[in-house]
Order: sequence, then structure tokens, then C-alpha cells
Amino acid sequence: MKQKKILFAANVDYFYIKFLIPQLKYFHDNGYIVHTASRNENVEIPYVDKKYDVCFARSFNITDNINSYKQMKKIIKDGDYDIIFCHTPFGGAITRLAAKNAKTKARVIYMAHGFHFYEGAPLKYWLLFYNAEKYLSRYTDTIITINKYDYNKAKKDFYCDTEFVEGIGLIKENMDVNITKEEKRLLRKQLGIKEKDYIIIGITARILPSVKNVCDIGMFDYLILNNGNSLYDVKNKIGIEMGGLEEKSIIKITNYFKDISEEIDYYSLDKCY
Repeated sequence: MKQKKILFAANVDYFYIKFLIPQLKYFHDNGYIVHTASRNENVEIPYVDKKYDVCFARSFNITDNINSYKQMKKIIKDGDYDIIFCHTPFGGAITRLAAKNAKTKARVIYMAHGFHFYEGAPLKYWLLFYNAEKYLSRYTDTIITINKYDYNKAKKDFYCDTEFVEGIGLIKENMDVNITKEEKRLLRKQLGIKEKDYIIIGITARILPSVKNVCDIGMFDYLILNNGNSLYDVKNKIGIEMGGLEEKSIIKITNYFKDISEEIDYYSLDKCY
């Protein structure tokens, strides 16, 4: 009997480490041959039998997008997979397009970790990402969403099965971290935040447009908890997109946290986005 095979696709190696270890383990433990495709970051990914280095772009780099499409089409044609499990916007789009043209019989699944089109999003996001997802849904067997807005939108507008799993939000019990006032005072002192300062905590993956709105008011210390990008990338992106706001010392950037609950309590949360 042929052993089943699954191919995971995501933009970069670290995406697996941060988000997909339980899924990789599940399929590995259930007898699947597990392959991954992503841009190489010299990371050892557990529960993987074979890892492909694919030049996925995180932007509209035409050369990388064309080359990664060619790579994925060959990988899918040669792989004879039972399941292709796609993640991240560009990696997911390139892989689904390659799967379509490779004429694979694999079940194609896309897990949306938050659509780029949403109520209040820029028009260009709707024109580009919404139309791309709607088109690609014709060649997707199942889309998995992790918030109700995405689920309802995909269920109503797209051409494939849509599923919802609890994926984001705060678990109230995890916010009840026992931190003393003295510990909070010391941490604020280390970060140069005055005890009377009003703090807003945000996550870098979705926060940049809100940063400008808050900083325009000019009455907040703004603390970003970095949950995905390097500090250099975050600072550079803020400097480019927000006109150098980081130089005003309104924005403070911390290192990557796996669990923000303790940090939120440490800083005496005033507001969280």
C-alpha cells in the first residue's frame, strides 16, 4: 500500500517553526511522508522528511514569483502528493497556481492566517488580494479561516469549501498573570517608560496603519510587541511607511514573543490592538 504524502508550502522556514509544528507532527505521526517548501533560512524543521528551498517572495518581485512558480510546479508534478497544504499569501497563491497547472490530483488546502482584504482596508488590497483569492478558490478544495469575518466572506463569495477554526484572540484566563507593581515599575524603568504614560500594545503583523493614527494624536507611548519580523525589518518598515515616526521616540519595539500575555500584564495594559 502506497504511503501517503503531504506537501506544506509557506513563504519562509520560520513560519513552520512559529505556527505549524503541531500540524507537521500530526501528519508525521499518522504515517504521512511530510515535505515542506519555503525560502531557506537555514532552520531545521522537525517532523519533515524532505525540505525544498523555494524562492518565494513576500512582495511583488516578478522574478522571484515566476521562478518560485516554476519550482513549485516541478515539485508538485514529481511529488505525487495526496495533500498540498498552503500557507501565507504569496506562497499560498503561487503553490495553488502551480498545483492547478501541474494538474495534480492532490487535495489542495489553503489556510488563511488573516486575509489582506477586510472592512476598511485600502482599495488596492481589495482589487488585488480579494480578486486573487476569489480566482484561486476555483482551484482550492478547502479554505480554512481563523476568524469569523474571513469565514463569512469566503463562505459567501468564494467557490470552494470553507471551514473555520478558533485561531486568534485572547484567552482571558491567560491574561491573569500575577505580576507585582514593583516588577511592573522596574520593567517600565528599563524601557524608559514613565509610570504615568499611557501605553498601547500592538502586534507588528497588522499594526502599521494604526501606528500612524495613534502617533498623529501625539499623546501616547506606543509599544509594539514584535511577533514575526526582525527588529531591523520592523524599524525599517515603520521608517519607510510612516515617515520616520520611530525617530520621535513614540514607538518602542521589543523582541519576538511567543506568548504576549505576560508582557501585556507587565506593561500595565491600557489598550491593545
